[in-house]
Amino acid sequence: MKTRFRNGQFLTSPSEGEFFRGDMIVEDGVITSFQSMDKFNHNEQSLCDKEVDLEGKLVLPGFVNTHGHLGGSLLRGVGDDLPLKEWLETKMWPNEARLTQEDIQLGAKVAIAEMIKSGTTTFVDMYHLHMHDVCGIVEKTGIRAALGRGMIGLCSKEEQEMKLQAAIELYERWHKKDDDRIRILLMPHSPYTCPPEFLKRIVEEARKRGIMLHTHLSETRAEVTEHVEKYGQTPAMHLDELGFFEQPTLAAHGVHLTDSEQQLLADRQVSLSHNPVSNAKLGSGIAPIRKLMDAGVIVSLGTDSVASNNNLDMLEELRFANLLQKAYHEKATELTAGEALAMATENGGKALQWNVGRLQPGMKADFITMSTNTTRHAPAFSERLISHIVYSSQSADILDTYVAGEPLMRDRKLLTIDEEAVLKAIHAMKEKTPD
Repeated sequence: MKTRFRNGQFLTSPSEGEFFRGDMIVEDGVITSFQSMDKFNHNEQSLCDKEVDLEGKLVLPGFVNTHGHLGGSLLRGVGDDLPLKEWLETKMWPNEARLTQEDIQLGAKVAIAEMIKSGTTTFVDMYHLHMHDVCGIVEKTGIRAALGRGMIGLCSKEEQEMKLQAAIELYERWHKKDDDRIRILLMPHSPYTCPPEFLKRIVEEARKRGIMLHTHLSETRAEVTEHVEKYGQTPAMHLDELGFFEQPTLAAHGVHLTDSEQQLLADRQVSLSHNPVSNAKLGSGIAPIRKLMDAGVIVSLGTDSVASNNNLDMLEELRFANLLQKAYHEKATELTAGEALAMATENGGKALQWNVGRLQPGMKADFITMSTNTTRHAPAFSERLISHIVYSSQSADILDTYVAGEPLMRDRKLLTIDEEAVLKAIHAMKEKTPD
């Protein structure tokens, strides 16, 4: 299938602020070329199977949400205003144990619907329940995802092995399914919930199959202190000693990393998913983003789960990331609008080693369109558009969402999920989780 997307204003590179006005050619889900209006090729037009008019729309790469937990989406609003450890142990883990297969499916559907409507085209998800169902929902809805069976090792060695084999089975069943739209990672929960020998087993299987790893890392000061007391090393240094970083790794949070650990991540080419809203809401702290970026770490953005955020809005996430760093460091240049936008798009693609996050030939045709014909975007001069996206836009300004050149939302209407049916099913449920 070859499609011409006509008359758009394309943000091709968020980090460089590059715009192109004209047409984008997409073939079999991949961007093949751009053509300016003054060099319109009528011969190529006749070879396209269809055309889509983008007149008056700003087109930018879809957002890449590099950390979350979809299965617990029905726990939104449960356990607010608690620190991480108490929140996990008294609210999340007990309530997750009560979730049914139907709950997980509905949670995944409503979360994916929310992401599509707010411009996310690729997401990373760590969860431990009914992940085959989640993969199936991803397949049907058309979104792109890197998924994994979350593994907590506070159990017997036999149970640890069962969890690892379940994660491998998920990989063997779904990895690179549907023209590489679904990828599977191995996802041990964290160094504080996975004993060293279990982490070694996970690394062993990851190395054998060439699987990327994803884990929580140094989210709170307390977990770092406890890790040092228990093992005599900080979490990142310990993971490195265990061979964890010999595999491609995406770590989440990294709020409390020493200078040495920051350089270690850069040296080992470990990417970081920054989750500023969740970290702030749980009182976990503020990650040293500028220092990490200056060290050479690829920093992307994630929302974490709706139970700790409490939404999946990447526009909100990138704006908060930007403003938080400026305020904390009392320095307006600490993080620029362009850097924040790149963290939400192309840095996510780089972190996942996936051709997403930029609009260039050879990249996946994952993009969103946005209206700038609103009072909050006026005046919509081209030189101000990056600023408007980061500081002025709302997710309601996003009109269309495409993955691999196929529409998942058009003019704010979801095309691959029955939003009304999902909401009706959720509202009909008996409340399972007291606040």
